[in-house]
Amino acid sequence: MPEHILVGVYFAAFMVLVLAYKVFQRRASIRTKREYGPAFTIATGVLMFATVVIAWPGWWLAYIVVGCSVILFTWLSIKHTHVCDSCGRTLFGSMDFCPKCGAKLKS
Repeated sequence: MPEHILVGVYFAAFMVLVLAYKVFQRRASIRTKREYGPAFTIATGVLMFATVVIAWPGWWLAYIVVGCSVILFTWLSIKHTHVCDSCGRTLFGSMDFCPKCGAKLKS
């Protein structure tokens, strides 16, 4: 596949992911956010890895280093992302109370 088409497909996929994530965060129920939120994180990781593959064709060492980094950061992001039971806000990190509604969060 020609490189300019590959780059176009990549950017189109990235824009679809960004727009879908924005709609997902605003419209999805708390249950849906918990269920499908990790899928968005994994898709973002795959696109980050695709960035390296497109930018540096044939650099296998970069693929290994970036691939391991993407796996680590994706896992950490999924592990430390929570959804407030009260208001449905997506929270990152460890907090005792939701900054939006003030509800006590489960640990």
